[in-house]
Order: sequence, then structure tokens, then C-alpha cells
Amino acid sequence: MEEYELKYNFLETGNSFGNEAPIITLIAIFALIFTLTQKKGNYKPKVIFLSIWVFLSILWTSYVFMNLNNTYKSIENKFKNGNYKTVIGEVINYKGDNPKIKADGESFFVDSVFFAYTPGNSIDAYHLPCSYGGFICGNGQKVKIDYIEVLDNKSLRQLTKDPLNNKLKHVNHIIKLSLLKNSK
Repeated sequence: MEEYELKYNFLETGNSFGNEAPIITLIAIFALIFTLTQKKGNYKPKVIFLSIWVFLSILWTSYVFMNLNNTYKSIENKFKNGNYKTVIGEVINYKGDNPKIKADGESFFVDSVFFAYTPGNSIDAYHLPCSYGGFICGNGQKVKIDYIEVLDNKSLRQLTKDPLNNKLKHVNHIIKLSLLKNSK
């Protein structure tokens, strides 16, 4: 029996969703504090503007964090409850990014199951094209993938068209990716 080595596990990635969002709020708070400490001139319009900025950035940060956290929890629950599929086989019909220009995304099939992703959707699952340090880099790689089938994501519309019939397909989110031992 062939032995596979786990290269990626979504549940152990230390997802950093929402870490970037509070930065805008912190900048706004520091700008407001700095403005309040200045006694020169009429700073009332600046205080009003910065107060509105702080309020809106707190709302935005809360929304982003809750939305991303709910997405992560949904995927985590599906996986932990056994609502996932496993496919083992060779990567075929690989369409990858261009390493010279770091183009977005790649797609491929494994045993007639379609996968596609872009570098920006880390909250959903595995998302690293080869030129960004990913593990899937071409046809012929022997892989074992645990995945969750999710309805098509608008940001992936162009990538998720089935090359055979030009219809939109489901996006299969890779939760665990293993490569055949002693292969790339």
C-alpha cells in the first residue's frame, strides 16, 4: 500500500482571520488621541472626523471577524462531523499560475474531482499556488485529498468553470492534502 505524507491540515493552520482588520481601528484611535493632545488651532472637525472613523472601523472590524469566524467554524464542524470526502489519485489537467508573474490561482482534477483556488482565500481551505510555495505543482503528482464540497464562490467564478463543458462547478475546499512519500 502506498504511504502518503500530510503536507497541509486546515484545522492546524493557526488561521489568522481578522488579525489585519483591527489595524485600521488602532490607527484611527492613535490619530484621534494625537489630535486631542494637540492644542493648536481648530481641531474640532478633525476630532469629529476621527471619531466617526473609529466608530465605523470598529463596526467593520467586528463584521469581518464574525463573518470569517463563522466561515471557519462551519468548515471545521463539517469536517469534524465527517461531512467530507476523500479522493486519492494523480493530478491531471493542471492549470497553474505563472511563476514568473505570480498569476492568481490554479486548478486541477484528481480522479474526476475538480479543485480550484486562489492565493487569497485562506479562510476557506488550502489556497497556495505553486509559485507561492504550494505543494501542487503539475500533472502526475500522486495525492490524497480530504475535501468539503461547497457551492461556487463568486471570487472563483472564472477559475471554477469545468473545462469540458464550460459550466460552473462546485468548489471543493481542500481540508487535508497529502503527497505520496518520496515525491515532491
